[in-house]
Amino acid sequence: MHGGRREMAQRRRSFLLFPRGHEHGGGGANSESCARGAPRLCKGRHFSLMLRFFASRLIQGGIVILAVLCITFVLLKRAPGSPLESERNIPEHIRAQKMAQLGLDQPEIVQLWRHIRGFATFQFPVSEKNGGRTVDEIILQGFPVSALVGCAALVIALGLGIPMGALAAVRPNTLEDRACMMAATAGICTPSLVLGPLMALIFGLKLRWFNASGWYDADDWVLPALTLGIIYSASIARLTRAGLRETLAQEFIRTARAKG
Repeated sequence: MHGGRREMAQRRRSFLLFPRGHEHGGGGANSESCARGAPRLCKGRHFSLMLRFFASRLIQGGIVILAVLCITFVLLKRAPGSPLESERNIPEHIRAQKMAQLGLDQPEIVQLWRHIRGFATFQFPVSEKNGGRTVDEIILQGFPVSALVGCAALVIALGLGIPMGALAAVRPNTLEDRACMMAATAGICTPSLVLGPLMALIFGLKLRWFNASGWYDADDWVLPALTLGIIYSASIARLTRAGLRETLAQEFIRTARAKG
């Protein structure tokens, strides 16, 4: 029985390393030569398989992005209204001039090509509602703020969620476990659109510790980061508790405890 299992494992390993040779009956010899006399060949095979896998994933990702761009373009074009619909009192020649400036007077296939090319080359169009600035300028202006809030929220979520989950896992069915899981459940059930205004009301308007809105002082990131961090820490706490409980129930943990 054990010999049959070893033979099946050897065939499976040889098929993963040399799929073509295994199909023609040469998998055993190839795997034996790979294991004994050709380690560099094995590394080259593994590297080529990894490159093939990453290349296929990149191609699939590119196809998905292209499909999303085409679908969003078609939906926006079929939606009622136009970018200049709010400007109803401008003369027709100025409207036509703006349409030509934005490229909206060209055929849709040309507009789609410009849309895809601009996305690929990071040359985004101009936003008329934001003072004529380009989209990449708007993104670059808000990216540092979003990155700071996101990183701070991640640190808060990990700093709260992991200790809560670990405490609940090492002390199951106790008061600490129930308190941590109740807090985690409350955090999951509370959406950010409720927790954010509530924290702004308490810490911004009532206690005056932080600004309720805007980005004026150096500590204005605290309330948004706390809002996101508390919500995500609840999920992290539950995942940590479940994973740690499963690990503590393994046989090697019981053996280590029995040995003292």
